[in-house]
Amino acid sequence: AIEQNAFNPEYYIKRAAAQIKLANYKDACTDASVAVDLDPKNYKAHLRKGIAYFHAQDFKAAKESLEKGLECENDNKDLKSWLEKCKSKLPAGTHQQRQSKQCSARVYKHVYDWYQTETHVVVSVMIKNSKQEDVYIEYGDQHLSVTVRLPSGNDYSLELDLAHPVSPSQCKTKILSTKIELKIKKLEAIRWSSLETDHNVTKPAVKFPQQNATADPHQYPSSRHVVKDWDKLAAEVAKEDEAEKQEGEAALNQLFQKIYGEGSDEVKQAMNKSFIESGGTVLSTNWAEVGKEKVEVKPPDGMEWKEWEH
Repeated sequence: AIEQNAFNPEYYIKRAAAQIKLANYKDACTDASVAVDLDPKNYKAHLRKGIAYFHAQDFKAAKESLEKGLECENDNKDLKSWLEKCKSKLPAGTHQQRQSKQCSARVYKHVYDWYQTETHVVVSVMIKNSKQEDVYIEYGDQHLSVTVRLPSGNDYSLELDLAHPVSPSQCKTKILSTKIELKIKKLEAIRWSSLETDHNVTKPAVKFPQQNATADPHQYPSSRHVVKDWDKLAAEVAKEDEAEKQEGEAALNQLFQKIYGEGSDEVKQAMNKSFIESGGTVLSTNWAEVGKEKVEVKPPDGMEWKEWEH
């Protein structure tokens, strides 16, 4: 279920409960923390987090989580009961040190993707309903830094060493209802084989094919003779997001379906291959990158991949 919908806190809450029953308290802490990041007002997420901390012997952290849960649901009997258990473990006047560093809260690594035109690289960070004052973007000559304050109070951070130099003064940021879009101006009209640089491998630059004088300069070249205007497509999706006020998963699915439906054969092969081979943790449109070898599983930061037995 999480593979199909990574933004639903209920899935992480249920998996946290299962991890607690299996005595996997570290994993339970991780799942519960993700659920809190996704929905800070969900009392069940705070409850699972508090119970996981309690079993991990981190009673101070458990107390804090349960108290936050009571702020969301002040009459909940389970929260009150577990809070009393925590208080009994914390004698008055004693400062309980955190004993389980492995269960410390972490920032959820949100999904991001990218595509390119002849002149720009566009990076989309899938964080919805961000406020202007909570978003800090720094464009460097060959570096991108993103910091976003989440509703939970945690910071989301993305640091990328870009594959090629860019023009920071010509880069633009759009904060939409369903994502943050970063339009990065290339210094050269070359095709990027990857978004990030690989310091161990030097790849030759590949020029974009020359276009006719009548052709639109912002068109994405493909292996087919049918040319799609990806800048226009991205603008249409953003406009539909604003007009229909769709939320999270619906808008994200629409974006991926639009790209898949309008994409070249290579784009579709790349999306299918990367999603299947990575167990749903990677979705790429770059066939030149994923077509060379099997796509590795890349679970969210702080989590580990496990194959569940049915």
